Amino acid sequence: MSSVHCDECGGSMTTTRDSWTYDESGLKNLILDGIDVRSCQACGTREPVIPRIEELHRILLHPVAPPHDAVPRRANRRVRFDDAGWTELATG
Repeated sequence: MSSVHCDECGGSMTTTRDSWTYDESGLKNLILDGIDVRSCQACGTREPVIPRIEELHRILLHPVAPPHDAVPRRANRRVRFDDAGWTELATG
């Protein structure tokens, strides 16, 4: 396996399995569980490694809220990646 270097400083990156708040999606409070997250040992930069991103984006296309005249059904969304792919988890 080749080593990965930080785009910010060129330092060495380590990879751990973690959760990531996916702000880049444009959705508030979307958490990805079970993905690899790279961290730079030199400058502390962190970046997600999002597998099968097209599949994830298809799941995210499902409505976040019901019609405008109803109360939104949930404010938070959480999805998990495992060997079977992406699965949306029930949230309270």
